[in-house]
This record gives sequence, C-alpha cells and structure tokens, in this order.
Amino acid sequence: MIQMETADVADEEGVFVAPGKTASLTVHQNVAILTLSNGRLNLISATLRQDVLACLAILTDLSVDGLILTASGDTFVAGADVSEFGKPDVQPTLPDVVKSLCDLPIPSVAALNGLALGGGCELALACTARIATATARVGLPEVTLGLIPGAGGTQLLPRLIGRPLAAEIITSGQPIDATRAQNIGLIDAISSDPVSQAITWIKAQKGVARAAQNPEADNAEVALSEIKEKLARRYTGAAPLKALHLVERALSLPLAEGLQAEREVFLQLKSSPETTALRHVFFAERRAVKTSQKPNLRAALVIGGGTMGVGIAWTLFAAGIPVQILETDGDAVARARLKLQEIAQTEARSGRFDVDKATDAIAAIHVAETIKNPSAIGLAIEAIYENMDAKRAVLERLEAALPTDAILATNTSYLNLSQMSENLKHRDRFIGLHFFAPAHRMKLLEVVVPPESSGQVVHKAYGLAKRLGKIPVRTGICDGFIGNRILKRYRSAMEAIITDQTTPWAIDTALQEFGFALGPFAVQDLSGLDISFANRERLRSVGRAQEAPPCLGDDLVAVGHLGRKTGEGWYDYAQKPPQPSSFVRGMLPSGPLLTSDVIVARALAAITAEASDILAEGIAKRAAHIDLVLIHGYGFPRWRGGPLFASDAVGLSKIGDDLRTMGQPIPPLLRQLIDANIRFADYDAQQENS
Repeated sequence: MIQMETADVADEEGVFVAPGKTASLTVHQNVAILTLSNGRLNLISATLRQDVLACLAILTDLSVDGLILTASGDTFVAGADVSEFGKPDVQPTLPDVVKSLCDLPIPSVAALNGLALGGGCELALACTARIATATARVGLPEVTLGLIPGAGGTQLLPRLIGRPLAAEIITSGQPIDATRAQNIGLIDAISSDPVSQAITWIKAQKGVARAAQNPEADNAEVALSEIKEKLARRYTGAAPLKALHLVERALSLPLAEGLQAEREVFLQLKSSPETTALRHVFFAERRAVKTSQKPNLRAALVIGGGTMGVGIAWTLFAAGIPVQILETDGDAVARARLKLQEIAQTEARSGRFDVDKATDAIAAIHVAETIKNPSAIGLAIEAIYENMDAKRAVLERLEAALPTDAILATNTSYLNLSQMSENLKHRDRFIGLHFFAPAHRMKLLEVVVPPESSGQVVHKAYGLAKRLGKIPVRTGICDGFIGNRILKRYRSAMEAIITDQTTPWAIDTALQEFGFALGPFAVQDLSGLDISFANRERLRSVGRAQEAPPCLGDDLVAVGHLGRKTGEGWYDYAQKPPQPSSFVRGMLPSGPLLTSDVIVARALAAITAEASDILAEGIAKRAAHIDLVLIHGYGFPRWRGGPLFASDAVGLSKIGDDLRTMGQPIPPLLRQLIDANIRFADYDAQQENS
C-alpha cells in the first residue's frame, strides 16, 4: 500500500481518502480515479480544493496511464460554495487546482455525471477530454452574479470551441445540455457510464496527453462584434462586457498571461457594488423557494383563454402538469387555440421548446366549453377579466363542480380576495396566484394570501411556483398587492413632473440609462393607456379619487391615443423608430428640464416610499421580497439589487431629502429607519430574528 504524507490512507488497498474526506483517489485498470464527494451538489469549498490537491499530489508517486475526475451522486459540481461568498480567499484557490490539472503529464478525462457549472465547468475544461451522461448540463453562470469565470473559463473555453461560441456561453451565463455541448465540441462523448468510457479513452491515448485544440471560424470577428452590440443594447452590468474582452484576447495571449489577466478582472469584480447587489438577489431568490416542496397535481384547469389564461396554461403544461382551458363559447375556444399556436411557434423558434414538443402542446392542452373529467382537477385558476361579480360567479361554479380538495385560485391584479371568496363554502382552499404577462416567460408569481387561506394551501402554492420555475413572493391584500401598488405610485410621481419640469421621453431615457428595459411611458404605450385609465376610473368610482388625480394620460385617452394599439400615445408609432408624439409635445414646456440624475432619484424615492408603507402594513414581509417583485415583474435592473437595496446604497437620508423636495411626506417606517441610521437590510435581519 502506498503511503500518503498529505492524506489519510483508507482501509482498502489502492484507495486514498484526503484528510477533509471530500475527495478520494482510487486506481482501477492502472487508471487513477479522483472522486469528489462534497454533499449532494459537490460544491467547491476550501476543503474540497485542499483535498483535490492532496489527491493530485499522490499521482507523482503512481505510474498510471491517466486520470479520471468524477463525482459521487448525480451532480458533478454545481458551482462554488455560497457560504464562502464575500469572504477572503482561502488557499489553495480554484486557479491553483485548475493549474495542477492542466500541468498533468498524463491524459485526463472529466467524467461528468450531472451538472458542471461555474468552477465545475472550469475543472472539466482543465482536463484533456470530457465525457458526460445524457442528462448533464454545463455552463459558466458567473456573470449572473456580476463576476466572470475566475479559474480559466475565459481562456480555456475559447481554445476548445472557438471565441464566438465561448463568448455566447460565458456572457449569457446560461448552461447548455449535453447534446449541444457535444455538437459544439465542449464535451467529447455522451455515455451512460462516463467513467468506463473514460478508461477506454485513456487506454487509447497510450499515456500521452492530447494536444490543445484551437478552433476558430473565419467569421469569428464578425460574430464577436455582433455579441458586443447585443450586450450594449441590453446592458446587464459590467461583467459580461469584461468577460467578452478577455475572450476576444484569449487566442492572442499565452495561456499563462491570459489566466493572469482573467484573475485580475475577477478580483476587481469580486468586491464591486454590482457583485454585492447581485449576490443579494441570488440569496433572496434562494430563500424564496428554499422550503417549498413541489406538489403532485393530478391535473389543472384554467378558466379564460385570453392571452393571460393561455400563457398560464402553457406554463403548467411545460412543467408536466396536465391542463385544460375552459371557455364560454365556440368562438372563444377557437381564439384560445390560435393563441396556443402562436405561443408554440414562438417557443419553437426561440429554441426553448423543440418543434415536436411545441406541436404536442397544442394537442395536449384541452380547450373546450365544458370541463373534461372534473374529478381529476387538483387546481383551478380563474383568469377572466377584472370584474368582481364575474369572478365570484366563476369561483362559485368551480367550487360546486370540482373535488373538495381542489385548490381554487384567482389571477386578479387588484381585486380584494376576501370579498371575492365571500360566497364560497370552503374559503380555506382559495388563494391568489398573480402571474405576470407574458405568463409563460415572466418569473414572478405573487402569492396573494387572504386571511381565510389555509397554511396547507399556501404551502402548496409555493411548491407549485417552484415546479413552474417561478419566483414566489407572498403578499397580503391591498389594491394592487405589492407590484401594481408600487407601480401606481411610481407612474404617478413621473406623471406629476412632466407638465412643468421634464418630458415623458426624457424620463424614459433616464430610467433606461439607469437599467430599466423600458421607461414608464414606453411601458404604458406597450400595454395600452386605456389599462391604467380604467384603473384610475375604478378608483374614482369607489370614492378614492385622491389616489387617481387627473393627469396627461387622461387627455390622451380622451382623444383615442392609447399607445401602440392605436399608433400613437406618448410616442408616435407611424414613424420608425417611434418618435415623441407631436400631440404630447404641444402640451409641454420648452424651458430647462430636470437632469437624468434627478429623475432617477425621484423615481427611486417614490418607489421606496410606497414600499416602506407596504412593509409597515405587513403586505410584504421583507424588503428583499419587494426587491424580487420589482426585478422579476417590472424590469428593475437586477444588477442594482432591487429598489430597496439600491436605496440602502444611496442612503435612506438621501431618499428622505428627495421626498421632501418632491413635496411628499416621509412614511413613518422610513422615518424610523433614517432616525435609527439603519438600512432596509437591517430591517430584514431584525424581522428574521423576531
């Protein structure tokens, strides 16, 4: 038995276990097999890095044909250990481990038995070859945390598959499946037993490591330029552009020099405000779904085949839940089926669904005027138009027709759920599931919980969100819940300054430069100015006119300028690209306008003020929940961490000053935080500990 000075020796000949017990080395058919075993996800922790180097050290005393790097369980490496985020590096670093693998004098194979993300992908890239199971997925998601791959990803991947493909994978942060990985050369083979196949591959190499590949298509520079233009149009923070720059230079730099440049950028970004913000969002998202268990639903029913209802039905189908759509008549059924076809075609073209699966959806989603097999329905989601009496009638009919354990849900955007369920016999199984349009694409799901809902139904709703791939945020009952209530305050604040201090297009430009995909007036044109007008009219009709003061949007609706649907709203869509409406321009001042910084500050102050009241009223439980709602439902820039994280960064006293400048009162909770000199993050911590 060979002794290890740096590792304990196991009780079996030829098996060596590192001191930290997260990696072991065995020899089989004269091939060394290094197996990672750091929990279910095999996360790259300091202990794992130390143990891997301890195992690699023994290879210097072994005469073997090659090395296989694999992992226990059904995951290769899911990425870094998040408990180490924000802490100083502990030696050895991952680049040290990757360098040791790259420097091996024998061929090496990464046998990927599942996810290989982030550092896991970089470990695989350091090997001579990669063989994966059919269910494996590989990727470098670091940009989603405001980082770049920091252990060779920007340098090793371009050398393997060429710069354009490497740039696409790295700057998107999205993993790819094994089939595509094999097609582009990222992995060499797919096998149900990658370790056995790796042994065969190593034996065929006769102990000689394979020469590095250097693929580069003739149109590489053009492709890289197109990726750069795309990133510039959809600015998502500094990391993707910095990663792209490193990829562009990868083949012109010696590997050692490229790795050094990559590491320097990685360390710069590691402590940047952008990374701190994205880390906040990452942990908030993890907590949102952490305790949820995916429910087993027999089948689901969506009532209403409009755009929202069809989108919800598609989402359920995509998650593997049998679903049907209930409509009122034959014409409505035909329209719903047409909408299904449109979604199927869009999803197939985008690559999110293969063509056959998209076609299957049209046949699998049952659309009719009657419920097929009511006893099988475990969830019914009402998604008709916003009318209290109509929704009540639908829910009462559903309660009578469906099993007593079926969950009844509404997709209302504003209405009071307690009032909606007044006539139900079993109000405990009723809940709000507020999807956002388009329902099959948007990740946010507001789980609206009336006091009458049972804890079991709430738990199942969260589990459903997890199964659908949504980010669930619990909200109490108020007009507009969390998101639409804040949106109303935000829009009102922006509308209040357009008549004498700025223009709609100046506001849109300022907020797009801040990071929103669209400004508030472009969004109104997209959804239709009649939508927000109808909500203002609803408030006025129930004696709440103070919440819906007259605005320029009312004047536009009065002359039929409803946005894109009529060709003119805040912008004129007869021209390409759309131009500011001459009708609106004629109502606005020509004098000095507010600067972009002031516009953004006022928008953030308005959002923060309303969010503060929502927290104080218990409508939302955590400030981080509000950040998730605004990011995933309303396009607030993710890389800024959400509005309340951004307000913490600006300073809450500055938010208070901006509210005073706007002539707005400082909400009581916000005043308390300012006076105590604490942040929303501290407020959340107090709530967690209370």
